[in-house]
Amino acid sequence: MKARRYALLLAVTLTFGSVAAMATDYTFTGNTSNTWDNGSNWYPPDGPPDAGDKATIPDGKTCQVIDANQAAEIIDVQSGGTLGIVGRTLTLGSTTEDTTSTTSGTIYFQKSGDRDAVLKVAKWVDLNGSGTLTAKADDGREGVIEWYAPGDRLALGAGMTLTGTFQINSGLKLRFNSENDFAKVLIDDDDDMVTLGEAVDAPPGKRISGAGKFDVRAGVLKIRCVGFNSTTPKWVISGTGQIRLTDVAEPHESIFTNLTVAITITGGDLVVDDDLGTTGDLVFSGGEIWVGSHNVAEFR
Repeated sequence: MKARRYALLLAVTLTFGSVAAMATDYTFTGNTSNTWDNGSNWYPPDGPPDAGDKATIPDGKTCQVIDANQAAEIIDVQSGGTLGIVGRTLTLGSTTEDTTSTTSGTIYFQKSGDRDAVLKVAKWVDLNGSGTLTAKADDGREGVIEWYAPGDRLALGAGMTLTGTFQINSGLKLRFNSENDFAKVLIDDDDDMVTLGEAVDAPPGKRISGAGKFDVRAGVLKIRCVGFNSTTPKWVISGTGQIRLTDVAEPHESIFTNLTVAITITGGDLVVDDDLGTTGDLVFSGGEIWVGSHNVAEFR
C-alpha cells in the first residue's frame, strides 16, 4: 500500500511538472545586434521569445526575424519601433485561443532569395493600433500572410494599414469604428499587388470580412478564391488602380454573385473575369468597368 501511495504522488508531480513552463514578457534591447534569435538582444537576457511568450519592440529599436523562423504568442511593436520579417516565418498567436497583439510602429516584409517573408497566424489574431504592415515592391519587398490551420485569420484593428505587395492566404478582417477610423488595405503604387486567396477552391474559414476599406489608387487588388461574409470591406478604386475578380477554380459556381459590398469608382478599372452580383451601393463617376465576354456583372 505504501509503495502504491508513493507511485501516485510521483505521477501527480510529473503531471503538474509537464505544464510548469511559464510565458515570459521580453523586450528587445538590441544590445548585440538587430536579430530576433540572439538571446542577448532581449530583456530578460534568457531569450529569444518563443511560442507562448510576448515580444515588445520599443521606440527606436529595429528587430529582424532573419536568421531562423520564430514564434510569439503576442507582439507589441510600439510607436517608433520596427519589426522586420526577412525571408523567414514569424508565427503569431496561440493554437488554443484567440489573441490580441498591438502595432503602432512598422512591420515590414522582405523576401530573401527564394525564401518568402511570412506572417503565419494561429487561431484568430487581432492586431490593433495605428501601425503599418508594409512590403513595397519598389523597395524590393513582398510579404505573405497565411494561416497556421484552416479557419485561422488576421483581424486588423481600426487605424491599421496594410500596404504594398502581399499574398494573403488566411482569413482577413478589416475592422471599422467610424468613417474616419477604420482598417484598410492601401495599394498606391503601380508596382504593387495584393492577392486575396489562391488558385484553388476556397477552404472553409478563408473569408474576407469587416467594414474597413480596400483603397486601390494604383497597382492591383486581385481577388481569387476566398469567401465573403455578409459585412464586406468597401472597394474604392481611383487613379490608375485596378480591382480584378478572378475565381480561377474550375468547375465552380462563382463566389462573387451574392455579395453585399459598397463600390466607389472614380478612376482606374474594375475587371470582372467571373460573374459578379452585389446588392451594395455603386458610386461610378469615372474609370471603367470591364466584364469578360462570358461573364455577367449585376449591381442590384
